[in-house]
Amino acid sequence: MTIVTERLVFPIRMPAVRMLWVAMLIAILLLPTSPATAQQTGQALDSGNSDVVLIIDNSGSMKQNDPQNLRLAAANLFIDLSDPRDKIGIVVLSDRMRTRSLTKNLVRIGSRQDIDELKGLVDALRNETKGQETHMGTALDLAYDLLDATPGSNRGANQRQFVVLLSDGLPTGVGQRERVDQAVQRFRERRYWKIFSIALGDEADPAYLDEKVSSPSGGQVVVARHAGELLDRYLDVYARAGDDRYINYVTVQPNTLAPLVDVRLDHQPTQIGVVLVRGDSNASISSLLAPDGADLVQPYYQNSVRRGAEPEYELYTAMSTDQVSLVGRWMINVDRPDALPTTIAVLSRSRLRIRMPAPAPLRDNEDTSLRYHPVGRPLLLVVGAQVAERNYDQHVTTPYLYRWVADMAPAAHMLTPFEGPPIVLVDDGRACDQRANDGRYSGVLPPFPTEGDYTLRLEFPGAHPNPIHVQKDYIVRVAALPTMTITLPPAATTLPINTPLTAWIDLPGRADFEIVNVMFPTAFVQRPDGVLETLEIESVDRGRFRFRYTPGFEGQYRINIAAEVHGRGAMGDIRYIDYADALIGVPKATPIVEISAAFTGTLVYDRRGILSVPLKIASRSPQEERLVITVTNPAGAITVPAEVLLQPNESIQRTISVRLPEKDRPARGALMLQLTAPEQRVIVQGETISVAIVRLPV
Repeated sequence: MTIVTERLVFPIRMPAVRMLWVAMLIAILLLPTSPATAQQTGQALDSGNSDVVLIIDNSGSMKQNDPQNLRLAAANLFIDLSDPRDKIGIVVLSDRMRTRSLTKNLVRIGSRQDIDELKGLVDALRNETKGQETHMGTALDLAYDLLDATPGSNRGANQRQFVVLLSDGLPTGVGQRERVDQAVQRFRERRYWKIFSIALGDEADPAYLDEKVSSPSGGQVVVARHAGELLDRYLDVYARAGDDRYINYVTVQPNTLAPLVDVRLDHQPTQIGVVLVRGDSNASISSLLAPDGADLVQPYYQNSVRRGAEPEYELYTAMSTDQVSLVGRWMINVDRPDALPTTIAVLSRSRLRIRMPAPAPLRDNEDTSLRYHPVGRPLLLVVGAQVAERNYDQHVTTPYLYRWVADMAPAAHMLTPFEGPPIVLVDDGRACDQRANDGRYSGVLPPFPTEGDYTLRLEFPGAHPNPIHVQKDYIVRVAALPTMTITLPPAATTLPINTPLTAWIDLPGRADFEIVNVMFPTAFVQRPDGVLETLEIESVDRGRFRFRYTPGFEGQYRINIAAEVHGRGAMGDIRYIDYADALIGVPKATPIVEISAAFTGTLVYDRRGILSVPLKIASRSPQEERLVITVTNPAGAITVPAEVLLQPNESIQRTISVRLPEKDRPARGALMLQLTAPEQRVIVQGETISVAIVRLPV
C-alpha cells in the first residue's frame, strides 16, 4: 500500500485527465502531486479524543418504553467504550425540575475509576422519579454549555465533539419546541458540534428529530424499535461519530472455540473491540484469542486491554499500543446455556479515513453531510482514503499531515432504495481514472431514474467476504434540479477541419429554484488522439454561456463540461455538480490516388504491335493500395502489368504495355485505359486515360 501526500482544495482547474466521464469531477477535486502537507480548513480529519455529552431521557413514558432501564445500560456501554483522555458529560432529559447536568463539566477519562464514577451517576437514575414532561430544548442547551465550557473548545473544529440524544417522544412543556430550535441554532453556528439522535419506540418521531435536531447540526438519527435494540443503536452511533470507527456483526457457534474475524494488514487497524450484548441469553465470553494467541479474558491482560461488564453486556478492547497483535485471525469461545448461535459486535478502528470528494458534500469539509444530485444523470464518483499522522514541525499550525492511500481497489454500491451491484473504482491512470497511483479512485454509477434518497456504500481497501469491513455510507438526495444543455451547430458531426465552432451552454433557473452562481471548474475536449484541450467558457447572459473550439484533426471529439451549481430552492441553499457531454466530428477524408498520362502526343505501335503508355501515379493513401488496369477501347487488348501495387503515399511513373492482336489494331483512333481500386478505399482521380494512337504504314 502506497501513501501519497497532496493538497486538497475545492474547486480547482486542471487540463490533463484521461477519461472525461469521470475527469470533470476529478479535476474539480484534485491538484498535482505535491510533497506539501494538506491544509486544514474547518473540520479536522483526526482531532484525537472525543468530547461527548450523553442526554438520557428519563421522562415518565420510559416506564412503559424501557421498563428494564436498558437505556442506562446502553449509556454505560458508551462510557465503557471511551478512550483514555476522552471527555464525557451526562444530561438528564425530564421535566422542569429534573432536567439537569449530572456532571458539572465534561469528565476527562484518566483511569478506570473515572469510568466507574460516570457509570455510577447513570445507574443512580434507576431509582429516580421520572418527570411528566420532556424538556428537550433545555437538555440541548445544557449539553451545549458543557461542550462550550470545555478547555480549548473555541480553538477550532473537532469532529469528535458531539451529543448523543435519546428520546422516546417529542418535546413537551411550555416553550420547549421553540427552545429546541434556538438550541439547535447554537449547535449549527458551531458547525462541528453534531447531535446524534436515537428515537426509541413507536411514539418517537424520527422525522422531527432529523429535521429539527440532527440534520441541522450535521448529525444523524438512528431508530430503536424497542428498548431491546438500544445497546446496538448506541454501538451504531459510536461507529458513526468517528470517521475511523467501523462496526461489524458476526454470528458464532457458542460453547466452542470458533473463528471470529480475520483482520488484514491493509485495514491498517489501530483498535479491535469485541462486544457481547447478552439480552436474555445469560451468555459470557470465556476466551478471546488475539492472532498471537493471547487470551484477553485472562486477568493478566487487565492492565493492557480495556474491558467492561454489566448484566446486559461484556466488552474487550485492544489497541495497537497494547502488547497484543491485531492483525490475523481472532478466535472466541462464548459460553451459552441454550447453545443458540450468538451475535458478536466487532468494533474496529483504522488509520484509514474514507472520503468522497464528489459528488460534492452539502457543507464544505463535512464528508458525512448530504449530497444532492440531479435525477436522470449518471453519478460520477471520486473517492479515497486518507491517513492522518502527527505533524512534528513546531513552526506550522496544522497538527496533522494528511495522505491519500494508493494501491487499493475500493468498491461502491447502492444499498437503498434498491441494492445495486458493487462497482470497483480504479486508480490506474486509465479508463475511469485521471492519474495512476495518486490515491483517488474513480467510477460511474448508472443514472438515478427517480427522485429520493439513495444510500451509497464505499468499502476500503476493497470488497471482500471477510467479516471486518472498513466502509462508510453516504446519503445522496436525487432531486429535479436544473441541468445543463449543450447546443452545437447543426453540422457538428461533419465539421471541416481547422474551422472554428461556437457552442452554447444553457443552465437556467426555474420558478422553484434560483441559480445563484455557476462555475465551470472543468471543461475540455478529448481529441481523436486522446489528448485533452481545455475549453474557455464565457458567460453571455444569465443562465447562458458559450465556448469556441477549432478541430485540427480528423475523427471524433468528445466535449465534457462540469458545472458546480450553487442554488436556492425549497430545500434551502444547496450546491451540486452537473455535467454534460457532446460529440463533434471531422469526417475522415477518403484517400486519393491521382493518375495522369506522362505523354500527351500520339502513340505509335512498335513492330510487335505494342503500345507503351507512360503514366504518372501519385498515392495519397496512408496504406498500400492496389490498382487494376483494363482497356475499354479497343476491345481485345492485353495490358502488362494488369495491376499496380502502390506503397503508402508513393508517387511513381509507370509504363503500361498494351498489346492488340493484329486484326484488332485500328490504323488510327484512341486508346482508353481505366484504372480502378477494387477495395474501394480510395478515390481514383483520372481513372480513365485517353491516348491518341496511330499505326504507321509498313
